Amino acid sequence: MSRIKCCLCDGILIECHKIYNFTNCLVPSDKCQQENELTDLIFGMCDVCGSVQLMTLIDPVKMYAENHNNTFFSNTWITHHQLFHEFITSEIKISNVIEVGGCSLQLYKLFDKDINYKILDFSTPNNPNVEFIQGNCETYDFDKDTPVILSHVFEHLYNPRVFVENCKSNDIFISVPQMEDSKVIEVHIEHTFYMEPCDLIRLFALNGYNYKMKSYLNHSYFFHFFKSDSTPEIPIIDKNRGQKVLESIKTREEIYSKINITENSYICPAGVYGYTLYHFLGKPKIKGFMDNDPNKIDKRMIGTNVKIFKFSQNDDIVFVPTLYTSEIKSG
Repeated sequence: MSRIKCCLCDGILIECHKIYNFTNCLVPSDKCQQENELTDLIFGMCDVCGSVQLMTLIDPVKMYAENHNNTFFSNTWITHHQLFHEFITSEIKISNVIEVGGCSLQLYKLFDKDINYKILDFSTPNNPNVEFIQGNCETYDFDKDTPVILSHVFEHLYNPRVFVENCKSNDIFISVPQMEDSKVIEVHIEHTFYMEPCDLIRLFALNGYNYKMKSYLNHSYFFHFFKSDSTPEIPIIDKNRGQKVLESIKTREEIYSKINITENSYICPAGVYGYTLYHFLGKPKIKGFMDNDPNKIDKRMIGTNVKIFKFSQNDDIVFVPTLYTSEIKSG
């Protein structure tokens, strides 16, 4: 799969960067190393809005076949879900809702059980009490009177512009990462396009939505997009931001490539941050990866030949700088 036009504004993507032989999946594996699939990642910069995006796209059915980002038990994410739930319920009265990508069920658990709650996702939640729809939200026929929730899902879409154009819901609630934060990997195999609040505001305004927005730490932006009779203001986007994003990507790769690591070391965490460090270190000989997610333990870190171990402070660990590093270190 490939992308030649900007998924935010339909501008032309100009190739600007390339990463060779990167893993094309982040789901930990029980299979042997021969099952690794590597892909050359091509990055493009939009000639209109300056968004840096992956032009190489991996089959989402394969990439999201299993829920593999179970960080919801951390304090940062527990607080995120609580505050996002409060934001949603303070905006409108919820009697029915459809959540896209909610297989962790963490938001579902916060809502009253008399609400008609549906989940739309590629992977199936392990809960027979939740009404589940297996499918792709970019092509799903949403009802205009049913509010839609996307909690850290919008940035995973391949065609967000098409999703907004097709989604007829009067109320859409979105939580997205603050990609401009220096500790965030702006674009990778799952977050395939760079965006800022102005991108979402513009995209939804062009489709007749006004908005309300809140910030959560340096972590997330909460949005409520709602249909309005008034003409929404469409923000102007500085296309020159693309060079700053590209410089940040290249600087991170250079820093990662110079980190000292030994055969007796572990890399933490075991996800896109850990694998990216491993990749730019030249895929060194290490003992393994470490993570707090119990679903990853004793499985092989995809794209490598080493396993993922339960986090232990007593070992020689190389921590990748992330928003969650201090929390991981505290156990």
